[in-house]
Amino acid sequence: MGTRTTSSTSRARAAGRHGRCDTSAGLEIEAIPTPGHSDDMVWLRDRGELVFSGDTLFRDSVGGRRLRARAARGEDVLHDDAHSHRLLPGHTEESTIGREWDENPFVVVWRGARPEGTSG
Repeated sequence: MGTRTTSSTSRARAAGRHGRCDTSAGLEIEAIPTPGHSDDMVWLRDRGELVFSGDTLFRDSVGGRRLRARAARGEDVLHDDAHSHRLLPGHTEESTIGREWDENPFVVVWRGARPEGTSG
């Protein structure tokens, strides 16, 4: 499969199909719909170990409320990823899926591990 450039619109369409977008430079990229910061937001996940979360999930924070809605509907994309995968958000420092699963205060409450309004 050759290298190709995709626009945000075509990435969003690919995300609606929850499928591979491209294979290039040794990366096999899959677009995963994660509306939150915007309606057409996607995560780009390399089948290896990288998750580009854009403005949806950050270290210790989230962007938008829709990620919570996805988790509430049992579509928790965090649960589906290996906890060792590196999380590369659009802002802030790098993290891992496992760290955010265990320590992100929003994710911890949403998955029912701690009641809302409590800490640590």
